[in-house]
Amino acid sequence: MEGVLGEKERVLTDLNTKLNDTDYLDSLTLEAETELKRKFRSLGQEAAGLQQQYMQALQQANFKIVQALTESVSQASQTLAKKEGYDIIGNKETTFFTVQNLDVLNL
Repeated sequence: MEGVLGEKERVLTDLNTKLNDTDYLDSLTLEAETELKRKFRSLGQEAAGLQQQYMQALQQANFKIVQALTESVSQASQTLAKKEGYDIIGNKETTFFTVQNLDVLNL
């Protein structure tokens, strides 16, 4: 995905350079200039759509990783609590394990 986006950005940069070059634009017919501008807009929209898909894929992957880590920490906390006789395991942000009679959400 990065390669595809990189190529689209390279082409967009090239088109943008041409569109900002008055000498180049003067050498084109009106139809060719219009086509160049249309291609630039179309490619820009396509690149934005691909970038959005890429970001969504990254967010989904990140969510799955965090979910897997959370499950692993929770399971390890439960094993440790049973082994050492702890009633609760946590840190400043969250509780990883608590015995059922301390879980006020289940009352």
